[in-house]
Amino acid sequence: MIELAQKLYSEGRASVHLFALEHRYYGESYPDECFEDGSDAVLNENLVYLSSKQALADLAHFVHIMNEELLFASQRDSFVGQSQPVVMKARKLSGNATESMNSDVKWVTFGGSYPGTLAALARSQYPHYIHAAVSSSAPLEPAVDFPGYLEVVGTDLQYEKVGGSDECYKIVKDAHNEISDALIGERSSEESRSRIASMFNTCDKDYFEDEMNAKWFGGEDMGVIDIPAQGNDPSCTEELCNIEKICQYM
Repeated sequence: MIELAQKLYSEGRASVHLFALEHRYYGESYPDECFEDGSDAVLNENLVYLSSKQALADLAHFVHIMNEELLFASQRDSFVGQSQPVVMKARKLSGNATESMNSDVKWVTFGGSYPGTLAALARSQYPHYIHAAVSSSAPLEPAVDFPGYLEVVGTDLQYEKVGGSDECYKIVKDAHNEISDALIGERSSEESRSRIASMFNTCDKDYFEDEMNAKWFGGEDMGVIDIPAQGNDPSCTEELCNIEKICQYM
């Protein structure tokens, strides 16, 4: 988006501004000491304030402030003549906004994965503020049991153009099945769980005696090895840093 903003500015002479909003409860937007009773922000009763609905209200409030009070209303002239698009970061925003969008300012939200979800929902729920949205790989229909992601990872391991192969996929799949069986399957025993813990150097040799840990590691949720299906970089130089290097090792 930064490259696109630069192009719009240099070729289209558009006045372009970029803002990276920090999500509430993260970084400097963590609500420390915000509750009157002094309770911790991550108590169950306080986590109602950590939601996509609240984050979208933050975004709408930010747009409202930028339109009416800060940047575009009173400081627009200060950006005239800049050679590069202006990048700013906003923090600690909250509240609701319902007033109409400044017609002179076109806001476009963008993001990938969860930020992509927020980008799309911002356009849907606040069309009077958001002119358009660019939403990449966004999970718009959440599901509790979602094997689809790892199915895509499996497809990548087979994809020859990125260094994958059917053989590589089979090795990884068979190994996962063996580990899963040793942790949570019919062959699972205290000895097999201890052996897997030792093999993967867990901090606690009894780590997989916790059923949840065993299911998380040996089930379909996480996977035993890190496969960079999303950010696969063919030019990376580290060991096992992309699918081609992983499959060559296998």
